[in-house]
Amino acid sequence: MSQLVEFLLVLPVLIISMVAHEYAHGYAALRQGDGTAKALGRLTMNPLKHIDPWMSVLLPAMLWFGSGGRFLFGGAKPVPVNPSNYRQYRRGDIIVSLAGIATNLVLVVVFWMLAAGVGALLVSNLVVDSLSERGIRVPSILIITTIALILAQIPAVGRLKGARLLGMFSVYVFLAVIGSQCDLWALGRVGGLAVTMVAFVTVVVAVHGVITFGAGAILRVDLDVVAVASQANIGGGTSALALARSLNRPDLVLPAILIGSLGLALGTYLGLFTAEYLLTAPG
Repeated sequence: MSQLVEFLLVLPVLIISMVAHEYAHGYAALRQGDGTAKALGRLTMNPLKHIDPWMSVLLPAMLWFGSGGRFLFGGAKPVPVNPSNYRQYRRGDIIVSLAGIATNLVLVVVFWMLAAGVGALLVSNLVVDSLSERGIRVPSILIITTIALILAQIPAVGRLKGARLLGMFSVYVFLAVIGSQCDLWALGRVGGLAVTMVAFVTVVVAVHGVITFGAGAILRVDLDVVAVASQANIGGGTSALALARSLNRPDLVLPAILIGSLGLALGTYLGLFTAEYLLTAPG
């Protein structure tokens, strides 16, 4: 990959980091009582309001190409603040000064999470290719699920600071990705089979709903609990999490994730092995 292509890939990350850094300064100043940045239109994530031609584009380009793609540095136009407007001068000055650094540290964690996700995907694909060469067909999603389950059992991973918050963020991202992959046109292209599939899913969901909510009514279980459990069963932990949040039931968030994840883990293995058996079974 040429240095130019690499620079064009890295530059958006640099700009996002710089803009977020300056926005954090302005937002922190506003919370401390200084509305200067907001009044001047700088309290925005619009890059055009923050980019400095020299610091944001030319300097990074010179450093990148001058170092052979080994070094990159840049900056944006500083957000104007007036410390005299802070409610508490010393406290406000410290908070505003640290806001940009803290934001960049959060972005580092986010980008590392994305890199780890891509890394897990690459590892799963390598494992699938290796097994395929030996005549063993294993879907990539099965490898990713296994990696996730192994990581979840490592105590050091669970003790990481901010692990719960990052996990929740990852679940939201996963939910958005799942939703973005919905392709109704692909369903329509399978012809008559689409009608059969829709009818089958409708019957399964209807029977599930009658049994689950019927049992909940007989046993007098909280309707919110029944709804979240039902969603975890049908849609998995991600959609159950969204439902628990929408019902304003934070106490059901963790159970929704755990039940949905357990069902996903078991269902992924059992479902894929069952499908493989049916495809290879004689007759």
